[in-house]
Amino acid sequence: MLIKNLAVVLIGLVLAAPTAAWQSVESGAWQPTGAKAPVTLNAVAFVEGKVVWAVGKDGFVARSTDGVSWTQAAKLVDVELNDIYFRDGKHGWAVGAAGTMLATSDGGKTWTSFTLEVTGVADSAKPEAPRRLDLYGIAFADGRNGWVVGDEGTVFRTEDGGKSWTEQRTGSKAQLFNVGCSDKHLVFAVGTVGTLLRSANGGRTWDRQPVGVGTDLNDIQFHEKDRAVISGDGGTLLTTMDRGATWTRVEVATKARLLGISFASKKVGWVVGYGGAILGTVDGGQTWKSDADGLSDNLFAVSAHKSERAFLVGAKGLVLRREGKK
Repeated sequence: MLIKNLAVVLIGLVLAAPTAAWQSVESGAWQPTGAKAPVTLNAVAFVEGKVVWAVGKDGFVARSTDGVSWTQAAKLVDVELNDIYFRDGKHGWAVGAAGTMLATSDGGKTWTSFTLEVTGVADSAKPEAPRRLDLYGIAFADGRNGWVVGDEGTVFRTEDGGKSWTEQRTGSKAQLFNVGCSDKHLVFAVGTVGTLLRSANGGRTWDRQPVGVGTDLNDIQFHEKDRAVISGDGGTLLTTMDRGATWTRVEVATKARLLGISFASKKVGWVVGYGGAILGTVDGGQTWKSDADGLSDNLFAVSAHKSERAFLVGAKGLVLRREGKK
C-alpha cells in the first residue's frame, strides 16, 4: 500500500553552529579528529567529494563543507538515525528508528520528516494496525527508484524519486540492515542470521538466497554492475562477480564484526567494523588488508569519493578522515 506521510515538518533554517565545534585534521591517512561529535555516529555520506554528512543517536545530523569545520543541523526528531544517503548534491534521505525518514531536496538547507508505517498488507490479505518499525538502510538505483529496509523483513520502495513509498512483500521476518542494487531491477537486502534476499523485478517479489553463512550480514555495496561485496559478523566478507548469482567468501585476517563498505572506484574500497577494524582493497574486493593500526573504537560506516578521499564514523562521535590522491 502507499505509505502515508505523517508528522511532516519543514525546517526552514540554515544550519546553525553547534555549541562545541569539532574539527578534522588537514591531512594524513585515516587521521582522527581533534574533537568528537556529542553522540555515536552511525552513518556518513561524502557527497560529490564536497560535503560530508553524518547522522547518529538522538536525531543528530551534521555537515561539513570543507572536511574541517562541522556544524550541527537543527533537530527534527529525537530518535536514532541509522543511515544517510545522497543521490546527488541536492537530494538526500536519512532513516532511523520508529519508521523515521528525513528528506531534503536543497542539499540539506531544509529537511522534511516523514513516518513510514508497516501495515502487513504486502504480506497478507488482512491488514494489521499500522506499526512504525526501525529502519536501517537506504539506497537508490537512479533518480526515481530506491529502497528502504528495516525490522521484520520490512522493505519500502519508491518509483518517483522518494515522493511516495510503497510497502513490499518479502516473506521474511529477519532484521534487514542494508540494501544494494545493480540497477533498478536487481536488488539485494542483507540481514540477521545470514539473510540475503534477492529481487529481480525491483522488489515486487523477493527470494532468500543461500550463501552458506549463518552470521549476521550487515552491508552490501555494488562497485560495478556485476560486482558487489557483502560484510558481516565474524570477519565475514562475501564477493560476487556475476551480479549475485554466486557468492564467494574472502578470507581476511580479522574476526571483527564488519559493517560499512564504500568504494572510491572499481578497484579501491574500504570496509570498517568493531575494534577499530579498517580493511582496504585495491583489486575490487578479491583481497583485503588492514589499512590502519592502533585503533580500538567501534567503526560503523565509511564513505569514499573517486579521489580516494574518505570519511568514516563510529562510536563516541569518532570521525576519521583520509586524504586521497594528490
